[in-house]
Order: sequence, then structure tokens, then C-alpha cells
Amino acid sequence: MTRFTFEGTINQDPTWTPDGKRIAFRSNKESAAARLFWQMADGSGGLERLTTGEYQHNARAWSPDGQLLAFQENHPSTSRDMWVLRLTQPEFSAGKPRVLFEGEYFASVFPQTSTTYDVSPDGQRFLMAKETARTTAPVQINVVLNWFEELKRRVPTN
Repeated sequence: MTRFTFEGTINQDPTWTPDGKRIAFRSNKESAAARLFWQMADGSGGLERLTTGEYQHNARAWSPDGQLLAFQENHPSTSRDMWVLRLTQPEFSAGKPRVLFEGEYFASVFPQTSTTYDVSPDGQRFLMAKETARTTAPVQINVVLNWFEELKRRVPTN
């Protein structure tokens, strides 16, 4: 085991590039808002900043060719916005924002940061969890009284 980075006090959410040559991760190296950096997997070359902005960024998925990195920006007023960083152009150009999905989907709530969606390997589809309304009431409810005694009876301790 070898320490990977000595910069920043928070270095989290590492993710390998598809070719295995670099590791991208969130770091507060330059500001309190943790941004994305990457570094050669062998630790050489030092950190290189990938994103800028006021809010925390979380790497989510690489395109198979390693040219695109999908990441999440945790913005207090808009919840979590998804962005795609193209690693082959030296300039950033943003397209016109557009709504991709409407409706109520499960979402991670800070500080819980589990992922509630995934992007297909070809980058063309999303898999998302959506809560559905119950159409029927439960048919039956089982109530067990004195369950501890029942447990002792079924699982003797001697």
C-alpha cells in the first residue's frame, strides 16, 4: 500500500480511467468546494485539476474511450446537476441546458451520497429508480406477539 496523494485534506471518490493509467477523484486542494482532479495511477506527475466552480463535484462515469467524464455538481438551489467533461478539447463550451427527465425519481440526499442512477456503457441510456404509487392496499398484516419467546423456542441456546 502506498499513499497516492499528499495534497488537500479531503481526497475522496476515486475512479480509474478506462485505460487504468489515471485516477480521478474529488479534492479540496484548491478550495473548500471539492473539485475533480486526476493523477497518474503510479502517483507521478502531481495533481491536475479537471473542474472549476463554486460547488462540490463528484465523478460518476467514464465513456468507454475515456474521453468523457460524467460528473455531478452539488448545487444547493438546484440539487444535483449532471455535467459531462470532454477531456480531448482545451476549451469548454456549454450547450443550451435542456430537461432530460420529468417526474419524481429517487435522489441521493446530502450527506448520503449513494448513486440512484447509472449511465449505460455506450452513454446513450440512463437507468433510474422511480417511485410508483401503490394501487392497492396491503392484503394482510401479520403481527407476532411474544416474538422473543418464539425465538427462544425455535433456536435453543444450549
